[in-house]
Amino acid sequence: MALPKKKKLLLKEKTINTNKVPIIISFGQKGGTGKTEFSRTLAYYFSEIKNEKVLCIDADAQGNFTMAFNAINLDRPSLFELVVGQEYFKIPIRDENNNIIGYENVPMEVTVNNTIVHVNENIDLIPADIRMCILAFKTISFKDSLLKKILDQIDMSQYSAVIIDLGAGFGDMHVASLAIANYIVMPIQLEPNAVDGAVQMPYIIDLARKHLNNPDLDISAVIGTLYTPNRNIQKESIKKLEEFFGDQFLGLISRSTTVIESNTAKKSIFAYSPSSKSAKEFTEICEKIYQEIKNKEI
Repeated sequence: MALPKKKKLLLKEKTINTNKVPIIISFGQKGGTGKTEFSRTLAYYFSEIKNEKVLCIDADAQGNFTMAFNAINLDRPSLFELVVGQEYFKIPIRDENNNIIGYENVPMEVTVNNTIVHVNENIDLIPADIRMCILAFKTISFKDSLLKKILDQIDMSQYSAVIIDLGAGFGDMHVASLAIANYIVMPIQLEPNAVDGAVQMPYIIDLARKHLNNPDLDISAVIGTLYTPNRNIQKESIKKLEEFFGDQFLGLISRSTTVIESNTAKKSIFAYSPSSKSAKEFTEICEKIYQEIKNKEI
């Protein structure tokens, strides 16, 4: 199948990011491609390798980014309460076996400060969980400004970057994230259907730039994930990605049990197995992203 020709995206008048902090989103419409793993590892790269502080935002109802930092806690506010602007949050009602059987509204002043989780001294997290599903049943106005309003309440000078992890598909949180992002990272599984979907992403980015008035938005990094050497079908996928995305294609992350083990141990790949092949692959790609961010004027 012939690849569609990559369209040059048209710039609109430049807007100003008042936070002056790079905002990176891990984006892609397909699930199971390694988006959350890359978001987590990039956060640890800033934190452990560069000793710089980042703010992570879990914008997925599955809460995988939050789980990756071992921070799931349904008894405290989450991104959901910040987004809907409620002055209460829903805590779970549990039966005698600790199973959740419902929720009740608890009066509480929900603020960004009492929502942020301090994962370590260099990683802060705005968590998410299943409560985010409620957004699908609500009519959300001004969805493009949902996350900007949250960031405007935070002293952003303490952070070197914001990393937003998005779920599969396309919804309100995708719109809100695309409205404020400077950098898009796209982990792509090296399978034909995933690659064919990925080459359509510039069209979505073009729409977002025009309709969300965010001319800074562009794909900064495309990463092939779950790579297994000597699979001919993956070699063809790599070739397609290299041809279509050019310099934006930064490299490959191999399928690895070491990465799974590091997740289970609740450690970064850099701390768990610093000399492993996986650590080296992540280091090479994360460093390229880091350098682009540092060399680009926001």
